[in-house]
Amino acid sequence: MDRSKAPRTYGFGQVRMEPVEPVVLPRSGVTANIIGGGCDDLNMVSLYVAGGRLLQPASPVAALTATLVPCGSATRSAGDVAEALDYHGSWKSEQVSDFYIEHSLYSLGGHLEHTLPVMVDCLANASFAAADFERVKTRTATNVAVRRQKVRKRAMARLAQLYWGENHPLAADPTPEQVLAIDRDVVVDYYKRYYRRNNLRVVLAGRIDDKMVDLVDRVLADMLPPDALPPAQRPVVPRRPADDRDVVIEMPDSSQAAVAMALDGVPRAHPDYLALRVAVMALGGYFGSRLMSNIREDKGLCYDIQAYLSGRAGDGHVTIVTECNADSVDVVVGEIHRELRRLATRPMSRAELETVRQHMLSELARTLDTPFYIASQVAAEWLYGIYPEYFNRQVEVVKNITPAELRTIAARYFTPHTLRSVVVG
Repeated sequence: MDRSKAPRTYGFGQVRMEPVEPVVLPRSGVTANIIGGGCDDLNMVSLYVAGGRLLQPASPVAALTATLVPCGSATRSAGDVAEALDYHGSWKSEQVSDFYIEHSLYSLGGHLEHTLPVMVDCLANASFAAADFERVKTRTATNVAVRRQKVRKRAMARLAQLYWGENHPLAADPTPEQVLAIDRDVVVDYYKRYYRRNNLRVVLAGRIDDKMVDLVDRVLADMLPPDALPPAQRPVVPRRPADDRDVVIEMPDSSQAAVAMALDGVPRAHPDYLALRVAVMALGGYFGSRLMSNIREDKGLCYDIQAYLSGRAGDGHVTIVTECNADSVDVVVGEIHRELRRLATRPMSRAELETVRQHMLSELARTLDTPFYIASQVAAEWLYGIYPEYFNRQVEVVKNITPAELRTIAARYFTPHTLRSVVVG
């Protein structure tokens, strides 16, 4: 091997995801997406309950519910649930999004018949035992207290209030005292309102066969009673941005300052979204990005700086966040503005665009590595309001976008008049 010569590189072949059509399970009537494949005898069953942050009466009721539901049922304690899953080498996870709560169960193929009934029993008959409720609530309040001491977390929470408006459910920033004040009845009422068969979607991924699909259908039909109520509808909560565009929060004891900024973008289904995603990647979405190269590598003013595009069903925005020494804040903010202007006024070189292109194609190709990754892409259709060909359209845009098109999209969205910023430190 001649180490003086760089290895030869190859372009990507076809990067494509075939559409996964939903099916209606015959017994339960629940809509399901089934993604087979994988090398290991491992499967995932994800149950998506419509509700989420947009429909919670107060923050963090949805997160408390998601954590408490798998803690036990009318006939199983939290210890019983943990022992049943651990014995069969299974594990679970919960995640709360804008309009869904996701409960995922990972099992070996031969053990699903033992683990799935335990999981669905909790969803159908959650007990919300007083001891579990107080334990989870206290732990959540402690996490909130710790998070509020971190300059980055404080900056991001205040930025959300500037962007969405102080009373918007996606801008909620409860104090530890507010978390501890949440009554058990509020959480139980939220659970009873949304944890229904009519409010459920299912994704099965991994080594899935017809027997497993029939098992999931049978367990859902037997353990979740039918209901006549219509599924929950995604509410439209208007954004009411704050008048303030630049906020400074003093935290004298902090060793560093956090800088967080937001720019208006577009929802995921908008024609500009995918091109804007490429522009944001070039700005600060990978290690060789403009912000990293300038502010970290060239000037040494921070350890990490990121820009990312948050795309939702009805909204999208660009976020830029970093931490630096307090005496470097003005320089860092100035350089962020400079990089935004550069992308908006000067086409990038074809060599730099090719680097961005290959990085993004690598990430997209990785999405197809396992059925679990594909499942997350499929679920994005109802989580974020995207269309079935979104993934393949994304590949097409990344492969074909030009420097001129990238400059045009940056000029359209990297504009000072929508910029909001928060400095904490």
